Amino acid sequence: MYKSQIKLFSAAILFCCAEHAFSNKKDNNWVGLTPLEMVPNAQPLGSVKTKFFNLVEPGKKKTDIKFSFLPKKQEKKKKSKQSSKKPTQNKPVLYSDIPKKSFPKSAMGPGWIGISPYQLSPHSVPLGSLIYRHAMNSSQRQKLPAQNQPSAREEIPFNLSLFGSTRAYYTDNVMRTKEGEVESGTWENSIGTSIETKPFEMGKYVTLVPRVDFLMQWANYEEDTVSDLLDYRFGIAKGGLNFYLPNDFMITTGLEYTFLYSQFSGDKLFDSVSPSLSLQKIFAFGENTFLMMDALVKYSNTKREINFAADNIFPDDGDNIQTTLNMNLIQTMGKDGQFIFMPGFGINRTEYLKNTQDGRVDVTYFAGVSFIWQTWEWLGFQLFSNYSYMDTNSLGKELLGQSSSYRAVDIGGSINLNHSF
Repeated sequence: MYKSQIKLFSAAILFCCAEHAFSNKKDNNWVGLTPLEMVPNAQPLGSVKTKFFNLVEPGKKKTDIKFSFLPKKQEKKKKSKQSSKKPTQNKPVLYSDIPKKSFPKSAMGPGWIGISPYQLSPHSVPLGSLIYRHAMNSSQRQKLPAQNQPSAREEIPFNLSLFGSTRAYYTDNVMRTKEGEVESGTWENSIGTSIETKPFEMGKYVTLVPRVDFLMQWANYEEDTVSDLLDYRFGIAKGGLNFYLPNDFMITTGLEYTFLYSQFSGDKLFDSVSPSLSLQKIFAFGENTFLMMDALVKYSNTKREINFAADNIFPDDGDNIQTTLNMNLIQTMGKDGQFIFMPGFGINRTEYLKNTQDGRVDVTYFAGVSFIWQTWEWLGFQLFSNYSYMDTNSLGKELLGQSSSYRAVDIGGSINLNHSF
């Protein structure tokens, strides 16, 4: 791996030097190996990406090959114009003729399915190799060689994914209280679908991918003293616009509708409508190591179902604005990147905005580590451990009592299924 990194770094320097050298001279002969001969999978950096490199043709010497910014037709025109002493402008050729770098097998899959875990719950840890493919879904996948792209007859205007997971874990503080912690096992099951359109190029640097996600989740708690209270059915429907930007940045705007029902009584507990804005950045430290940073701002307009009259309790008590920052280090291993080690941590701040809750601020810190084995493209296994700590301000302590702060440890595993059409 280190040898390949040294080669790629050398090729990048070579490209940059070539750009500087040839931008200052009118006619130059390329001497020695061309960058593409030196490292076939290297990609030029900076503005050199839009230049055209003449490769060595059979029967010709490398010293006979000229490094040209223009194709032959434009060169002839340029020479004729130079003879008449008329100014000209260099119009670079598109980079489509340069061989593209091939991505790992795991990065060429169906892309991210379902909503991002940090958007579903700021306390969750992403599952499966989906987090690894997320950053490459719409921008990187489009850069594959033309022969790997479907023909015009096979193309459909959208990508459809179906996914499901079952997750069992143990928690040492199921009620999330400061004292009197109750241990419990938990079994969660989720199914969902995701639909995204083909990418739309908005100018030279921005790619837009609209998408719609839907997820349903059921949770059952093993501890009898809390199961009737906590067993739930949760659903979320979300529409969003993903804007892929240069340097592995992505901006996402979303609007989601969530609802929660009690499994014991079947009653609806609350629903909410939440617009959100998130920013994601991927840092690559090598072929197998990535750092993903997510920042999210979300406003939740909630409505709680109240079946009894009580003072100082309002349907919209839960209205809040959340700000979340997550960092996950992704280390892929194995021939096809099928093993993933992922530690991460984050912080979530929730400020309540209505009625007696107005001014309450909760801050939750969470850290976790997971190990993922993506057995096949459609099947993955995960082991994980999470630690979370929550504290609140003085108003929150007054309102929440024993629930104003807590510490909790969750340990478990999951099986994840997905299929894309």
